Amino acid sequence: MLLSALFVAAVLMAQYAIVRLQSGVMSDELRTWLASAQADEQRKQELYLRQSLDAMAARLGQMQAQLQRLDGLGARLAKLSGMKPNEFSFDLAPAR
Repeated sequence: MLLSALFVAAVLMAQYAIVRLQSGVMSDELRTWLASAQADEQRKQELYLRQSLDAMAARLGQMQAQLQRLDGLGARLAKLSGMKPNEFSFDLAPAR
């Protein structure tokens, strides 16, 4: 366990040294490839984020529609049961 942790630490330190300290030695092809890889990864992340936000917005719309239906049902039940209008008002926002 300790040996594997030391190995991982050594690999990470070597990778850091290669990327950070040897940046002047990198070829233009390597820099172009790294920039392309980073741009691709950023595009993938932005697409995933956009899709997630779209899915959440659609789900929120469904939930709001369901709440409106429940409010309508509650108002009708309150009216049919003979409740006073001020006891259970659906026009006002709920208390916080």
